[in-house]
Amino acid sequence: GYDADTSKLVAKALGVEACFVTPTWSEEISGHWNDRWDIAFVSMGITYKRMQGLYFTQPYAAEAERFFVRKAAPFTSVSQLSGKRLGGCFAQYYIQRTLRLPGQRVRFRVDHATFVGYDVEKNGLAMVAKGKLDAFLCGVAVGGKAIREGLPLRALGGDQYVAYLSGAVDRFSGLSVAAFAARVDAIVHTLLASGTLRRLSLHYFNTDFATQASRFDVASLRQQVK
Repeated sequence: GYDADTSKLVAKALGVEACFVTPTWSEEISGHWNDRWDIAFVSMGITYKRMQGLYFTQPYAAEAERFFVRKAAPFTSVSQLSGKRLGGCFAQYYIQRTLRLPGQRVRFRVDHATFVGYDVEKNGLAMVAKGKLDAFLCGVAVGGKAIREGLPLRALGGDQYVAYLSGAVDRFSGLSVAAFAARVDAIVHTLLASGTLRRLSLHYFNTDFATQASRFDVASLRQQVK
């Protein structure tokens, strides 16, 4: 809901209609979209690795990520997940201890774990609830929603880092995207400054994920958008 509504608001400000496609997560984060779509608002966090294939716009949300485990699991600290089977999106880089995030120092608290990838976070959380996966690393909104919907899960430990969720544009587009990305940046800034995204975040999550995103300086990424 939040991602889709943000897309619609940006499209409206651009004077166009938002049309949606459904590629896989792997396609979205890799770039080389062959101009099948123009921008992705898909709760994608900015990482230096993803910047190899994508340009990122001003973030529209900033969401802490935590581990979620089965409610009856014996774990009392994140370090106890070492050597276990862990799922997630950022989790792959976290487990490999290669996760690098702009403006943050990530503390790795897990060693020698096995990563299990999921394109849909809900599926991974369901596997944790069934005892087929030891833990899942994801945003607090996603994990909290799964708990409210009845999955027997609980958060383990505190925030591992903050994911700055941003619109992504293909670095390998056949079109010049500099003016487009700059215009989207300006629109997102306006939506943040006006409180529109804050209200939208409160509507969907009962939490303000927008205000912290507004403090992120996208210029600090030093992208040379072409």
